[in-house]
Amino acid sequence: MPNKLEDVFTEWQNNAEFRDAFKKDPIKALDAWGFKLDETDLKKMLKFKQDNEKLDDRISK
Repeated sequence: MPNKLEDVFTEWQNNAEFRDAFKKDPIKALDAWGFKLDETDLKKMLKFKQDNEKLDDRISK
């Protein structure tokens, strides 16, 4: 049964280790933490990663 996106976002907010791993390799991080997402939610998470990287770039300038 797929996890809810809410579960992944909660982990993202509360777990720096997961967040760092997700930034490096989102698919590997999701798998390592036991998250199983359907294709639609996985695409949303990958877009979230891409959008977050753009924000990180702006903040670090």
